[in-house]
Amino acid sequence: MFVARDLKADDLIDNAERDKRVEVPQACIVELVAALRVTRRDSPWGHDIKVTDEFLDPLFENYFQRLGTSQQIFKRDYHGLADGIPLAQLDSEIVQHLDALVGAVARAIPAQGICFVLNAWLNCPICADQQAHNSTILPMTLG
Repeated sequence: MFVARDLKADDLIDNAERDKRVEVPQACIVELVAALRVTRRDSPWGHDIKVTDEFLDPLFENYFQRLGTSQQIFKRDYHGLADGIPLAQLDSEIVQHLDALVGAVARAIPAQGICFVLNAWLNCPICADQQAHNSTILPMTLG
């Protein structure tokens, strides 16, 4: 689980902490879903809610308060939550959009003759000056 990723599997204290880190968010989720329902706000499982602002932000704030620690997961970290979702549970629409994104990247043509494709430096016949290939990620255009 995302909230327990930094804990050792073979440590007795970490095992107890892991159990707590799994139980506490479940309680926070139940509480927040009930609060949203009472205030007649959209369900966090629905399509009409801005999940990051109206669900995840208060969820993690409440979670870390209950743990008694400073907040360590913010909006910039939410992408890591996807690692905990089994692929079989992903909605087919998400898979379709991700596949389309991968296809667009595969068809991309480097802008201005600089070649940076999928983290791999290429010997570009267009770009004679290989010194131009640096660690800067340059904009890419679709071909």
